[in-house]
Amino acid sequence: MNDFKEQLYQLLINEQAEEIMYENFKLIYNWPELSYYDEEADSTSYEYLNTDNCSIIDICDEYLEAIAGGDIQKPHLVRVELLSGELTVTTYEPHEFLSGMDYDEIVEELSL
Repeated sequence: MNDFKEQLYQLLINEQAEEIMYENFKLIYNWPELSYYDEEADSTSYEYLNTDNCSIIDICDEYLEAIAGGDIQKPHLVRVELLSGELTVTTYEPHEFLSGMDYDEIVEELSL
């Protein structure tokens, strides 16, 4: 297991409950903060990309890609890479929601 996958495993995998702790994505450096403009109030508000609806769609030795978003947020495709030894979001963009990997597939891929 390389350092990138080891850090992801420690952050995301709850072995006892056999579940992915998607809420821990918010601990990754540079986690997306979305802005919303309210025309009535003529103001902009900010909130972090939610992980209520989250799915990991790809994992390799260099990056992880996931779709994340809240019930009222547009889903975003998020790429996480290891930069200077720290898990970091390197890109994110609006995207349609995609079904991803299940628990066993994620654990297997992170264990390679």
